[in-house]
Amino acid sequence: MVRIVNGEVLPDDDPRSIRSRQAEQRRPMGRVQHNDDIQQDGTVSVFTVANNKLKALGIPPLTIGSHVIEPIVSVGFLLAGLLMGPRAVLFGAVLYGIHAYSNQ
Repeated sequence: MVRIVNGEVLPDDDPRSIRSRQAEQRRPMGRVQHNDDIQQDGTVSVFTVANNKLKALGIPPLTIGSHVIEPIVSVGFLLAGLLMGPRAVLFGAVLYGIHAYSNQ
């Protein structure tokens, strides 16, 4: 195979191509990393960041039985109730129950 380095087509075994490939492996591009928000593959979840910000604002996680309902879920239920009515809250609760049951 060939690589394009600085507008020049180089074979894979060329030293400039090897240096370029090593430099790309050392610096991840397009990723913001925070130690408490990193997933296994190194990406940051928007929902984790939003959940942490809600916790920082003082919205506590709710504990119902042995299940902990995170602030992002509580806000989601509240918005669903305000925007779409009680049927949306019921539907969300059923989905949450299925999710919690399947992760036991």
